[in-house]
Amino acid sequence: MFIKLLMLVVFFGVMMWAFIPAATPGAFNSFFGPDPLNLAGVVILTSLGTWGLPQMVQKFYAIKSEKSIASGTIVSTFFAIVVAGGCYFLGGFGRLFSDKIDIAIVQYKSNVTFIAQLMGVSWGALAGAFLAPFLYGLYWKKASKASVWVSFLFSTVVMLANMLVRSSFPKLLQSPINAGAFCMIAGLVLVPVVSAFTPKPDAAAVEDAFSCYNEKVTVSRRTALEDEA
Repeated sequence: MFIKLLMLVVFFGVMMWAFIPAATPGAFNSFFGPDPLNLAGVVILTSLGTWGLPQMVQKFYAIKSEKSIASGTIVSTFFAIVVAGGCYFLGGFGRLFSDKIDIAIVQYKSNVTFIAQLMGVSWGALAGAFLAPFLYGLYWKKASKASVWVSFLFSTVVMLANMLVRSSFPKLLQSPINAGAFCMIAGLVLVPVVSAFTPKPDAAAVEDAFSCYNEKVTVSRRTALEDEA
């Protein structure tokens, strides 16, 4: 009990410290940096985004065996460490060239679009459209056809509007990254809500699709726990 209480105190202490305004503008002297809301948008976009991208999901259909899953886990983990580590070091070593920071990057207030903003538009439209139908389609039998179309149209329209009339959006959602994250979360809400008020899918077709979860398999038991006397 004491350990749990201590963990809660530490957690809330870190959260309070994280949102203390930085004394120097732009200084990374808090746990989540000087702009935690926009950081949250990046985390949501890049974390949930890969679950809803069709080109990511289709890779699982190419798995040949359980051994391939184990090998792929090792390779993808190593790749993620290299990419993430390289990004962190790139940001750290970039400070060595602070006197040339204007020849090296494009200013934030310029009209030139960053690659991250382009990714926000594409991921927001694609993953925002497909994430909720993918997830609910795997584990929930009541997702309706109409709710899937609503998810598709909502994310597509929102991200197109963000490109064309960005200044009309609320300040937080003027960032394509935040708008993309918003579309992903909105889809997770829209699908069950719309499904509750629209015709349900054919019961026989749904049961046939979910029948694979009821398939019985025989496996070798390597260890076993004896029942207590």
